[in-house]
Amino acid sequence: VELRIEDMLAHADGTFRLSGQYFVSSETGRDRARLFDLTVPIEGDATAADIAAARGQAVRDLAVAIARDGLR
Repeated sequence: VELRIEDMLAHADGTFRLSGQYFVSSETGRDRARLFDLTVPIEGDATAADIAAARGQAVRDLAVAIARDGLR
C-alpha cells in the first residue's frame, strides 16, 4: 500500500480534511489506485487535542476505506 496525501488540514468551519490517493499492489490480482477525500468534524473548541482526535478519526476512516475498497 502506498499513500499520497494532498491535503491534511483543519479548517475554520470546524472540519478536518484528509485527501489524496492510495495505491494497492497485488502479486496475484489487479493493482488498484483510488482517490480519497474525507472530512470529519472537529469536536470541542478546536484545541490541539481536538484537532489531533479529528485527524485520528480521518486516518481510521481512510484505513477502513482501503480495507473495504482497495484490498478486494
